[in-house]
Amino acid sequence: INRPFDVLLLGMGNDGHTASLFPGAAKLPLATDMHSGKICVGIAPVTAPHERMTLTLPVILESKQIILHITGQNKKDVLEQAFGEGLMEEMPIRFILRNQTQKQKNNFKIYWAK
Repeated sequence: INRPFDVLLLGMGNDGHTASLFPGAAKLPLATDMHSGKICVGIAPVTAPHERMTLTLPVILESKQIILHITGQNKKDVLEQAFGEGLMEEMPIRFILRNQTQKQKNNFKIYWAK
């Protein structure tokens, strides 16, 4: 895998998950560990019957451009909640929102469609 990625397009679920980083998943701490050395991790969401693969947080954050695309008022409300107080593990999109360096903030965009 050639890294860093030029562009990474993320979505977000109604529970604040992104990139298959699910709240309550047993391997969420491994997937978000900035020093794990892993590129991807298998995640078993508590809300779905099958395991998924996710990029790890450091791989996501090193991307040159991160775009979060959400649709609908409900997801806009969830995103507003994610910008508020609370643990990152409760809404994993917070790992992306809160771990931006100044350079990365310039390369992070949110697109919302009604």
